[in-house]
This record gives sequence, structure tokens and C-alpha cells, in this order.
Amino acid sequence: MTRRINSLENVEGLNVLSEQEGVRLWLGVEEMGTGRLIISDVDIVWWDASSSIGYAINYEDLMMHAISRNTEGFEFPCIYMQLDCDEEEEEENNSSEGRLVLPNADELESVYEAMCQGQELNSTAEEGEDSGNPFSSLEGDGWVFSSSLMGQQNGDSTVQTIGNDGVGENEEEEDEEGMFGDAD
Repeated sequence: MTRRINSLENVEGLNVLSEQEGVRLWLGVEEMGTGRLIISDVDIVWWDASSSIGYAINYEDLMMHAISRNTEGFEFPCIYMQLDCDEEEEEENNSSEGRLVLPNADELESVYEAMCQGQELNSTAEEGEDSGNPFSSLEGDGWVFSSSLMGQQNGDSTVQTIGNDGVGENEEEEDEEGMFGDAD
């Protein structure tokens, strides 16, 4: 959810991770203007001094962010954001997506990294909590590695596969002998 702000009063005293002037903000398909971007340890804030209007995005509401250099779907390289908002808010201002266009596209990586750092500092999952992640019980903190899917059965290598019906099946691999019988 994006909060509209009328001053930078609440930003003062925060730990600033990155700050950029001349950043253009889009919420949905509407360009909000050009302003100052402040990535803090608490919020992402965009402020247009000429209109005294800004927006603050709490990290909890930042579902995903990425660097987009593809100019076919959007005309500028930018930081693309998916924002958590309820249906009423989404219909009201079409702001489930946001884009930050920097005056210098070479700065995208450093701003992205600052956003990652801020998001890390505001992790909502407590240690040991699965936070609703269906893969949290797997090795690697939720990452699925091929070794997670491999098993040993009677000394033969087996692979867990998912069939068209969504049910797991074990398939034995051919042994090495005869596997490449037609190869020279």
C-alpha cells in the first residue's frame, strides 16, 4: 500500500540507505511527477517538493522489486515494484504496480541494492517461523536444489518427478552400462 504524505517530517532522523534527486514515479499507469527518492531503513519515500506531495511505501507492502531494462513494455529502464494493496485501493488509484525512473540508468543497481538492504532490515518472518512459505522445510532456507529431489533407493539413483496428474512418481534411471550404447 502506498501512503500519501504531505511533508518529509517523518523521514528526518531515519537511517538513509540511498538518496536520489530527479526520480520520476509511476503508480499504475499514471506518472506522479519528478522528485526526490529516499530509501531509508523503514520506508521508501518519494517526494515532489514543487507540489508538496509524496508517497511512502513500507517494506512490508513491497511484494517484489526488480530492475527492468526492457523498454518494449515501458519506455524507460526502471525499478519495477509490485505493491500489496487491497482491491478498493487498487481500483481507486491503480497502484498495485510502481516504477521508479532514475535520471541516470547506471544508478539502478545501487538503488536496487539499497531497497534489498532495507527489505532485509524489515523482514516480517521471525527466526524459525515458516512465514507461509511452502518450501521453508526444505534445505537451503526454501530454495529447491536438485539434491532435494534426488534420492537413493537400493543403491540405484531415483528421481522424483511430477506426472501430468500432479502425483509424484519415482522413475529409475538407466544404469551407466548401455546408457550410451550407440555412441562411439
